[in-house]
Amino acid sequence: MIKRVIFLICVCMNIEASIKDYEAIYFFESDEIDIEGTRKLKTFDDGSRQLSFPARNFIVSMFFASYFTIEESTVIPENYTVEVKPKFANRSQEINYLREENIVTSKGRDIWSVALASDKKLFDPLSHQIQLRKNIINGLKSFELSIMDIEDGRSKLYEFNIIGNREVKVGENVYDCIVVERQRKASKRKATYLIAPDLNYMFAKVIIFDGDDEITLSLKKILSLGSVSYTHLRAH
Repeated sequence: MIKRVIFLICVCMNIEASIKDYEAIYFFESDEIDIEGTRKLKTFDDGSRQLSFPARNFIVSMFFASYFTIEESTVIPENYTVEVKPKFANRSQEINYLREENIVTSKGRDIWSVALASDKKLFDPLSHQIQLRKNIINGLKSFELSIMDIEDGRSKLYEFNIIGNREVKVGENVYDCIVVERQRKASKRKATYLIAPDLNYMFAKVIIFDGDDEITLSLKKILSLGSVSYTHLRAH
């Protein structure tokens, strides 16, 4: 169950054209777990970036983080970390991209090493969200991304397509969002991303259909976006 929840939360997470640093509260809801967390995108002095998502409730605490750089319009993943407590959840893992050796390695619960393809475009569960947003900002209507399975490092190819627009209410504000659908051949799981251009292309909502289950991730409150506080800012 915990592995499935980790995957679904990461699927729901988000970044540069320029993508601004931000901090926001999101609520993840499913039949298995409801949990609130604060996602934060930060930029370091050397230009590298980190997207993190600590979340907790009275049963479990989780921490996800992806370190990456961006070269022109391409996201370059460097490290992905996930930690889940208490220990019965049994998930602690760190994935590293060793680009000089053209391999990706994992240590922790799942130990593996896989070759990195010649184009080196294998995304972890968080960094692919960044590339997704970059592609939308750059005007792409449909594209494919290869995302690793963190259990064994296998690459899975997903198709992304813009299918329309939809309004999403966040607090007292309503935002016109771009609707992006993600699907993989021979899989029943489908994800729909509602991306708000007025919020620097942040995710206003994500809906995941997994068989008969529906999972949602909803933006509840923006704490900061760039240098702007959103405490009293209203959408047009």
